[in-house]
Amino acid sequence: MDKILPEQAYEALKGLKAQVAAVNDQIEKRHQCRKALSEAHQVMEENEPWTSAIVRKLMINKEGLTIEAVDDAWLEKVFA
Repeated sequence: MDKILPEQAYEALKGLKAQVAAVNDQIEKRHQCRKALSEAHQVMEENEPWTSAIVRKLMINKEGLTIEAVDDAWLEKVFA
């Protein structure tokens, strides 16, 4: 089938479709992030006062450790 419009018209439509797909992808990712954050908050809430104690220890540590850097061994060392 021959195209009857200038190529730019079809390219513009392709660009608009790509924009919508990108926006929809971001919306879905945002929804997934919100769900994961909500689940994390629930776990943290269910495990108080440990959550607060761990945060306090991280805030005062002089090694500059972050939550991403610590593990079970750190937890046991600090609280045992």
